[in-house]
Amino acid sequence: MTSETKPWLMLLLLAATCLQHCVHGWPQVPCLFIFGDSSSDPGNNNNLAVSSRVNYPPYGVDFPKGVTGRYNNGKTTIDQIGELLGLTDFIPAYADYQTPFTNRQATDVYFGVNYASAGGGLDDFTGSSLGKIFSLTDQINQHKSIYFQIAAALKSEEQAKEHLEKCLYYLDLGTNDYVINYFDTNFYNTSQIYTPEEWALHLFDRYYEHLTELHKFSARKFALSGLGFLGCRPHQRNSKGECDKNINDALTLFNNELPGLVNILNANYPDSQFMYVNYPAIQTSVFDDFINDAGCCVADAFFGLCVVDSIIA
Repeated sequence: MTSETKPWLMLLLLAATCLQHCVHGWPQVPCLFIFGDSSSDPGNNNNLAVSSRVNYPPYGVDFPKGVTGRYNNGKTTIDQIGELLGLTDFIPAYADYQTPFTNRQATDVYFGVNYASAGGGLDDFTGSSLGKIFSLTDQINQHKSIYFQIAAALKSEEQAKEHLEKCLYYLDLGTNDYVINYFDTNFYNTSQIYTPEEWALHLFDRYYEHLTELHKFSARKFALSGLGFLGCRPHQRNSKGECDKNINDALTLFNNELPGLVNILNANYPDSQFMYVNYPAIQTSVFDDFINDAGCCVADAFFGLCVVDSIIA
């Protein structure tokens, strides 16, 4: 469980996102669609037969709606970005919408849907050790179903396209491709097949394919987040309290190359806008005095998740 992110940090994040492309600040958008992992998951894993779900306290102890399945004590980063964009409510989880889809629900999802699933990644095999979670491929397929159901509710695919082209598509993935894939040698042999450089290139190939698929379904405004320093999380540190250098070095490689992918996408899709969120730079500059060598709850030894109703004062 991470500590609640402050609003001023979100302003920094938004400013960093807009450095390349926004002249007059972050444009207000009518809708927000979210693709990600535990950093953004609002509860999509709650009803899955997986070990990666947190629909119990102390998760959500500071969240306005209580326990939802968010991997946080309060609001997630994307929750606060939505507020700063002027959205009137938190973007609903895809799991909130069950078939058959109704016209009333179609009105709700005009403002966006959160497809993020804890354990999911850019590579389809990532997180498979946890059970059946939703990879980015799965999340995009879920978005396709929403796309067609909105078009059906409007009785016009053209109107659906016109609306969806104005939305922001926020993607925050890649973490699990390292922690629950590349560096998990007990379950995966990925590190025996790829060098860190080759693995990063593989992930970028998959990212490009995923974004190309989203573009086919009227996505035009994208924000791609860099990865935080996962090797310094309490669960990743060694017995001496030192960060895992191998993980951080691999993530730095990914982060250093991600802006290049953004530039390629902008060049290849001139009708769209791809933006890079330099989250690692924000994390470094803001959290100089942040305590990250100890958890805020009693954690289990295997996944590092909080034990039920455990808070460390």
